[in-house]
Amino acid sequence: MIGVAKWLYVAVTTYFHRLSPVSHDYPMLVTRDNGTNGSVSSPITLTVQESAGNQSSPLLYGVMFEEMDHSGDGGIHGQLLQNNGFQGDNPSLTAYKPIGDVDLMQDMINPVSSAITSSLQVSVNFEADGFVGFANTGYNGIPVMNATYSCEFWMMGDYSGTIMLQLAGSTNDTIYASHNITVKSLWGKFTHYQTSFNSSASPDGDNEWRLLFNGSKMAGGTLNFGLVQLFPPTYKSRSNGLRSDVATFLEKIRPSFLRFPGGNNLEGLQIDSRWQWNLTIGPVVDRPGREGDWFYPNTDALGLDEYLWWCEDMNMEPILAVWDGKSYGGIVSGDELQPFIDDIMNELEVCPPSITTTLPS
Repeated sequence: MIGVAKWLYVAVTTYFHRLSPVSHDYPMLVTRDNGTNGSVSSPITLTVQESAGNQSSPLLYGVMFEEMDHSGDGGIHGQLLQNNGFQGDNPSLTAYKPIGDVDLMQDMINPVSSAITSSLQVSVNFEADGFVGFANTGYNGIPVMNATYSCEFWMMGDYSGTIMLQLAGSTNDTIYASHNITVKSLWGKFTHYQTSFNSSASPDGDNEWRLLFNGSKMAGGTLNFGLVQLFPPTYKSRSNGLRSDVATFLEKIRPSFLRFPGGNNLEGLQIDSRWQWNLTIGPVVDRPGREGDWFYPNTDALGLDEYLWWCEDMNMEPILAVWDGKSYGGIVSGDELQPFIDDIMNELEVCPPSITTTLPS
């Protein structure tokens, strides 16, 4: 290797030495006499036309979305609670912690829906008293602002009474928001609840969302909860929308297009875990999510419809990327691609007219 390096050094230096002039006589450069004896250069006048010239595309400046480091879930998408649907390969109890005399478990026997295949079971100890329940710490904490938050969850179990929702400091235990709703839940069927409440601002992001209920009513019993969701104000007040603070910042750069749903995000670690448009539409309770490419779950709550609303609300041209047969764990080619091509054409048919196909709409 040392011999090769010496040879390469000699060859390169010899080559450039041959390119360098050795000894040539060059005429002396003569300064142009402009009447000032060469002391001052003549001014140069440049005339720029305001019309004609080359025409530039208006779509040269835009943004590309990629799901990386929680840029979607926990990033620009508004939903703040992590692991809310127990999606991905091994979600366990990430982001959850018990409040009071209870035990928590991921319950895979009692799914919320055919897509959300497990729920959070809260087992209340016999000695429980007062309000007990669980907290979700979000993605390294929850931003708590002086704003109105919307919240929803699914619940199953024999309980009638008060559910207390809180935003609180994880370390200082300061309560920034506390809101009560009355529920009537039964065992054997999940019931959906939705509400909103106002909050004061926290000085930092070390916060959590809490769901509490009367422990003495459930002593020795269990309640199940699923697909808990918490949204701050969303951009353009969209349901299941983008975080307004993040999206408003992005809006100020005035991008002309949005390329989505990403590169790695589209490919998938395996062919079966690629981004599939038809699994990212409709109510989020019907979106199964998947294991993302960067070894954390992707809920697909930021789905095809949300990307298109994003484009409409920021007046951007949608640039739709489609799967071309390559995932990290496999490749499809030739005639085997036909079902995937058909799927792309179906996807284009549900997109707005700005994304066109040769098929009738």
